[in-house]
Amino acid sequence: MPKTSLIIIVIITIVYMFFVTGIDSRTKFPDSTTKAVLDDCLQYTNTVRAKHGSPKVKYTADLNKYAKERCAFMSEGTGLANKHKNLREDVGENIYRAVGGQKVQACKHAIKNWYSEIQFYDFKKAVFVPKAGHFTQLIWAESTEMGCCRSMLAPDSKKPNRVELYIVCIYKVAGNVKGEYAKMVKKPK
Repeated sequence: MPKTSLIIIVIITIVYMFFVTGIDSRTKFPDSTTKAVLDDCLQYTNTVRAKHGSPKVKYTADLNKYAKERCAFMSEGTGLANKHKNLREDVGENIYRAVGGQKVQACKHAIKNWYSEIQFYDFKKAVFVPKAGHFTQLIWAESTEMGCCRSMLAPDSKKPNRVELYIVCIYKVAGNVKGEYAKMVKKPK
């Protein structure tokens, strides 16, 4: 067998193993959602929504449960490999992944991160901007229900001050609907 054919077979095998069999998958991170985490998410979400005249969101049991499923699913992939895959069509989703110390564990950091995308959004054009998708979903006026979850891999003995975590918030109704931006994403007051 020629050398180039062997190399091609090896490459095809690696690609197959990686993409088809999910060799990059890992064990789900444990759910580390506490009442304090949920309170933090709700408070900061409603604070930034108020700046734009969007109504307050409230938690629903259904969306909190679904956020837990989505958070576990996110943590099975590497990085954001599972981003928005298999998402229900009736909801929107914001995902935050962080690696760091104690500071990154608070939901307010996820909300601040999503809200910081305001810098990429053009209120005059009022159209979808990929770099601002988290921001627009966060303040989308018709999204009045939410569910959130935090999954966190505990620090190991080699890096006791390092954690990896995912925070997922699910919104209903889904935002980022073409043609609706001018009505649903208002300038800050």
